[in-house]
Amino acid sequence: MIAYAAVALALAGCLIVGSLLVQWIGLPVPGALLGMLVLLAVLLCLPRVPVALGRVSDWMLRNLVLWILPSALGVIAYGAALQAHWLPIVLASVIGTALTAAVTAWVFVAMLRLTGKTKPRGAQVKAEDSTKEQA
Repeated sequence: MIAYAAVALALAGCLIVGSLLVQWIGLPVPGALLGMLVLLAVLLCLPRVPVALGRVSDWMLRNLVLWILPSALGVIAYGAALQAHWLPIVLASVIGTALTAAVTAWVFVAMLRLTGKTKPRGAQVKAEDSTKEQA
């Protein structure tokens, strides 16, 4: 239980460090993004992902709605401003999502090539297995 609390504090610490770096340096990026980069740098220095971090991350992903709720409340609070500037917001969301999907696919393919794998683990299905499932 103490390990989980330590992981939660470490994740919050990465968020705080990212926010402080944005304020000090004056970067035009969200502090949470820089915090994730700090977390990535820390994870790259470790030989493997700690078990407690994996479990806390799994819990956070299962309860993602709790992390989205403040954004939904922000939409309600700033409804007038969103209504006045809806087109740039929609364009930024659509273009940003498309770019994110494209970059994610590119990185995935690059990592498959880098590791020498042609398909992700579990994606290989034997021909006879697929014909049995169809029958």
